Amino acid sequence: MNIFETLVYAFFTGLFPALIWLWFWLHEDKEHPEPRSILALTFTTGMAMIFLAIPLEAFFYQAAPVPTWRFLAWASIEEILKFLAVLIAALHTKAYDEPIDAVVYMMCAALGFAALENNLYLKQAETHGMSQRGGAVQSYLRLSDRPVYSDLIPFGKADLILSVEPMESLRYLPYLSSEGYVVTNITPYVNIVNYPDIGTVLDEIKRLPRYVAIDAEAIAKEIGNAKTSNMVMLGAATPFIDLALQSIENGIRAIFGRKGEEMVSLNLNALYAGREFALANR
Repeated sequence: MNIFETLVYAFFTGLFPALIWLWFWLHEDKEHPEPRSILALTFTTGMAMIFLAIPLEAFFYQAAPVPTWRFLAWASIEEILKFLAVLIAALHTKAYDEPIDAVVYMMCAALGFAALENNLYLKQAETHGMSQRGGAVQSYLRLSDRPVYSDLIPFGKADLILSVEPMESLRYLPYLSSEGYVVTNITPYVNIVNYPDIGTVLDEIKRLPRYVAIDAEAIAKEIGNAKTSNMVMLGAATPFIDLALQSIENGIRAIFGRKGEEMVSLNLNALYAGREFALANR
């Protein structure tokens, strides 16, 4: 997917639905249209509320001991700040003269908030490999606050190699930058007769200047489900990803939420366990 296709996709999946609702309510209010200057101010004020939301959500991340409480706190903070944006920018003006105006201004504030909150670009290459025949697969992931024009990572430019198999982590070392980290599981997947001695493989990993070698399966079993080993690996990678832990937590809730709170908690615990190990052994 090229940059134009990426931007089109982001627009139609992110902002377009909200713009449709905004258009609908503006159409409903066509007899008493809102001043464009007030709409623009509301949009901008909604964007500015992000800078209040970030420290407040960080505070509740530390203060709330239960993941459910954090989720409720973060959701409440964002909605209250969006309302505050409307209150500051519009509700005290003469333009606010009928109930439907509040809906229009809330949509503007929400659009501004979302536009800045999601100001990240992501590009992932296709996954390549022979997984159906028991082989390894590999892919590239690029995350940036600027447009990403290629989904491939050149040699010597990867900030992180994340591998669920130790020998495979060594295979891709040419991609690693001079300041990059290798985060790898230490449990081998022996599917060839000439697989090297695992001690030799781990010794090679330990010669690297920056690495985390983790027994993801053992940690996952301690948590209560060996299937969460991949989430343990993700947690071990989080200290080296320039992405707020809260965003990853929210992604886990979105993916596993329909399976119940128990499943969400299980995966979050695996994430935290992997992260804790990486921070202690980096």
